[in-house]
Amino acid sequence: MPKKRNAAQRIGAIGEDRFRLSCQENFIIPNKVEHDFGFDFLCQPDLAAGFGRTGPVSGVFVGFSVRATDRDDGRIRLNRADAECLLAAQFPTGLALVKLNGPKSAAVYFRMMDSAFIVELSHFLASAKKSKHFTPKEMRPVAEIRDAIGEVSTPGYLEQVRADAARKIAEPITGPVQIQIHRDADSQATLITSLDLYAWFEQGTPAEQESLYLATFGEPVRRDQRMRELALSGKAMGGLAHLPQPYVLAGFVMDHPTKVCVQTTPVSAELPVCQRSRNVPVGV
Repeated sequence: MPKKRNAAQRIGAIGEDRFRLSCQENFIIPNKVEHDFGFDFLCQPDLAAGFGRTGPVSGVFVGFSVRATDRDDGRIRLNRADAECLLAAQFPTGLALVKLNGPKSAAVYFRMMDSAFIVELSHFLASAKKSKHFTPKEMRPVAEIRDAIGEVSTPGYLEQVRADAARKIAEPITGPVQIQIHRDADSQATLITSLDLYAWFEQGTPAEQESLYLATFGEPVRRDQRMRELALSGKAMGGLAHLPQPYVLAGFVMDHPTKVCVQTTPVSAELPVCQRSRNVPVGV
């Protein structure tokens, strides 16, 4: 029985070739990964001033995961493992879409891993969905790939967009957040400051709320230990996964509201009073 080649194999091979050619046309060196577990190419910018000129090659590598399709709508699919791979990479990455119009014609699109893309993939992973689809309308034309790779190659870009994405993921739950990365020769940490420290912890049940109040306003010396034993909010913390650890949370907290009754003849009034503490730091 002869060997056979199916349509998916043919589309994949031609798609990678078209991506490779598009990179060369835009002064990007496409280095094919031999064992491609998640990334098909590691690309380097060719910094020459023109086609006939000699110039340096950038030392920065940008990983691309390439997906090809011959569907009329150009739709491609990523599964959960694909999304996790893109998010976890410790170097700039992008997703390439190759829309084949038969074996001899193709349009190439791409999307870099910026803060908006990180948020989108993080929300996908936080859902119960098994896959996520993309079309050319959500991508950029390949003619812009050289400028885009130059942007993501700047020092500190990856941490900057990850911190920005973490803020965008957390703020609908916690309110305004500031995220700063501190690093010196011996240590590193991510400092997260928000108005409501409690929003970073699970409060779905009365027991969880009670534990949170007691942990905050109990004996101060053991407060950090008590706070570390509480359950953090998975939704709020989701965007922090790939930022430097440990995380230090700081913010305002409030104790149980207590009613104070003031009574005179012939009227009385009740006023809710809360104990408030400022900038409580918690290492997690």
